[in-house]
Amino acid sequence: AAESQVHSLIPEASELEISCRESGDTRFYYLINFSGKEQPVPKSLAGKTDLITCMPSAAEDVLMPWDVKILTEAL
Repeated sequence: AAESQVHSLIPEASELEISCRESGDTRFYYLINFSGKEQPVPKSLAGKTDLITCMPSAAEDVLMPWDVKILTEAL
């Protein structure tokens, strides 16, 4: 049987739940803050486009408690 490879979506540690989906030519990153306290958005996701605001995410962005952010990037 072939071994499955599990890898992190981002290179740094994060308290956020992060999942990724692809559709056509776009990758979607779903960031959810279940921690109950403010959490930084991982720096490796800086520059990806926020689906709601259509603005690029910044290295200093944070998610408030219980907040959700959806970031996109072209494939």
